[in-house]
Amino acid sequence: MKPPLTKTQQEIYRFIKRFWEVELRNPTLRDISTGTINGKQFVKSRTRAPVWSAIQRLKRKGYLEERYWNNVPYWVPSDEA
Repeated sequence: MKPPLTKTQQEIYRFIKRFWEVELRNPTLRDISTGTINGKQFVKSRTRAPVWSAIQRLKRKGYLEERYWNNVPYWVPSDEA
């Protein structure tokens, strides 16, 4: 069983999953920070530092797997990895 998520972590995790469903690609850190998908606001806008911190915690808790493409990280939900 995975550890519980904070509200922010849960929003970011759901956003990453939703972004893939709509855009058919993984979101960048900038995409997650803006919180928009196709011009619609899904989660509140945040600066990049809290988003990066939440992503790191999601990785440690086992919710996300980090992968790289051309030395640029992207994140995949671990249940889909």
